[in-house]
Amino acid sequence: MVHLTESESPYGQEQWTPFEIQFGIPLFDEKLNKEVCDKITNFKLFETQNLHKHSKNMRELVIRFLQFISNHRNIQLNLTTESSPLYPTHTLLFNGNILSKT
Repeated sequence: MVHLTESESPYGQEQWTPFEIQFGIPLFDEKLNKEVCDKITNFKLFETQNLHKHSKNMRELVIRFLQFISNHRNIQLNLTTESSPLYPTHTLLFNGNILSKT
């Protein structure tokens, strides 16, 4: 869960900044905690069959990730070419659907 706060922007547009970020089960928000626990119960997430399915899917994901790393490990980058730097070269501003350089 992310709570945002509005702040002033140097460009005159509204800007939202994360005020609070919560990961996992919200222990100290009683209402939200109950909703999360109810969904866990309703979807039977901790039943043996679902835990085995999750474990199998995670193993498959790890295998695919390791294959991806293996396939891309030996890519050689030409870091001496100044015409294509690997770092950002422009500051970008997103205003609604408009993208512009600053």
